[in-house]
Amino acid sequence: MIHQIKQNSFHSLDLNGYTSGIYTAVISKGSAKSSQIFTVGLQTGSGEIKISSTKSEYRPGEPILVLGKANQNALLTLTLIDPDGNLWKTKETFSDKEGNIKGGELRIPSKAKPGTWTINAKSGSNFNEIKIEVITSIEEGLVVTVNQGIEIPGFGKSINIKVVNAIQTVQIEIISSNGNVIETLSFPPTSKGEIKQPWFIPKGTALGTYTIKVKDGQNTAQTTFDVK
Repeated sequence: MIHQIKQNSFHSLDLNGYTSGIYTAVISKGSAKSSQIFTVGLQTGSGEIKISSTKSEYRPGEPILVLGKANQNALLTLTLIDPDGNLWKTKETFSDKEGNIKGGELRIPSKAKPGTWTINAKSGSNFNEIKIEVITSIEEGLVVTVNQGIEIPGFGKSINIKVVNAIQTVQIEIISSNGNVIETLSFPPTSKGEIKQPWFIPKGTALGTYTIKVKDGQNTAQTTFDVK
């Protein structure tokens, strides 16, 4: 369907008679074109959802392409959540007639906190989520990040410690708010300079903010985490 519209004006499109599905509105003037996808009559409640990203590690400011499958012609909501559980971005998207999720593009904030971020896809009561790692540039040297780990009866809560850009064996100190070293750990990095290590919080640990300090003989880095 073709409509003539004036420059710098608004145009309403009558959707009566349109069947449920995905449409593209295209505006052209001469050789210039602009397009926008819109949907008609799509519903939430898409059954099983499966999503993935094109890679597992990102740097601040990078785009994320979210791929996946759901029931055909369904509305979905994508959310991007930082390691502290803060919601950074919400985007409405959809699946096509083949069930492929379309328009699933998000972006890591330019000042993103390093660590494990979560991407969630939801439609009605159905959802799926994946984890991605946000890391800083290699030029910044040794980097340590922390995110919440699992809780096991009899052992308690844990945190996951990740170190990147390590050159040699890394010493990890866990320090209380009054400066006492609670525990010292030591691990060699992988060939990629990474260490991924869980640490179970000892029973009776006082609530508060704790520091994790790491050093590999040449560089040092630190971050904090809260015991709540």
